[in-house]
Amino acid sequence: MQRLTARGFTLLETMVALAIMGIVLAAGVPSMSAWIFAGKAASASQFYAEGLALARGQALTHNSASRLVLLANPGKLLDWRVDICFPRP
Repeated sequence: MQRLTARGFTLLETMVALAIMGIVLAAGVPSMSAWIFAGKAASASQFYAEGLALARGQALTHNSASRLVLLANPGKLLDWRVDICFPRP
């Protein structure tokens, strides 16, 4: 009769692997949160830069002044709209 060999991991091997994964995660989470924060900041600056570019374009198109109005938004970012200010007589 042939003896079947058991395959798998021992409890010690599993605990060592989990400990290594815990150390790697503990080192990686702070740098990942900084990376996410930098991405959000870049996204917000691009969002408002688009609004300013649109306001400038509208002012040049209509040969008048324009303004970027920030609106309250339920989310974390403020929303914006462009108002065209025609000169008064």
